Amino acid sequence: MSYSPVNQSLRTTVLAAVGGLLLLVVLLAFAVGLPQVAGGGEGEGEEGSEQTTGAIDQLAPLPETLPGDLVSILGPEMPAELVTQSGGAEQMQAVVASAADNLAELFGEPTAFGIYGKVDGSALLTIAVGPGQAGLFVPDGAPVAADVQQAARSNLEVVEVGDAVCSVLYSQAVPAGQPVDPEEQPARVHCRLTAEGLAYDVTGQGLDVEATVAAAEAVRELQGASAEE
Repeated sequence: MSYSPVNQSLRTTVLAAVGGLLLLVVLLAFAVGLPQVAGGGEGEGEEGSEQTTGAIDQLAPLPETLPGDLVSILGPEMPAELVTQSGGAEQMQAVVASAADNLAELFGEPTAFGIYGKVDGSALLTIAVGPGQAGLFVPDGAPVAADVQQAARSNLEVVEVGDAVCSVLYSQAVPAGQPVDPEEQPARVHCRLTAEGLAYDVTGQGLDVEATVAAAEAVRELQGASAEE
């Protein structure tokens, strides 16, 4: 049986994605000034905390499936061989639980965290939902224009798709004068969407930017429906 580059190293990819996500959350907390991490206490920090409490109290569980044929790595639809490659069901449950617990402790509010993939092992996605407001988002570096770098396309682009801001990382830049393949798949897409006091932080590998944003939007819709009940 042949495997794609994603599922050949699924365990490493999953653990690296989780580790990178947690580091990103720490950086964003300081950049955006979330109350529980940067500047907690009296004044504006407390006011910001009160603004997010209602949304967090009604945080909905993440779904077992997401658009684009993505299924939870802990769900029954994920093939057993892929779960085994990633370390086994118990290990993945421990990874997901640890990430969620650490995020909740970091922000002082309930959070949700999940890992999804395609059943053929060709794509992986992690998503975290927790308190957050719109703000600065430059996780992979400053978005320097391609022409300034004397390139036809930079290896890093920061784009806005719908309500999300995404950092799109390619394996390499395209030199000036060379054609840019519009169908080239990014090496990684990292998006942040904020709504109603919640931040949806999603990272995709083996996915284009539209598919990554669609996953975040689906979770936001689910969260909104839960809050209305």
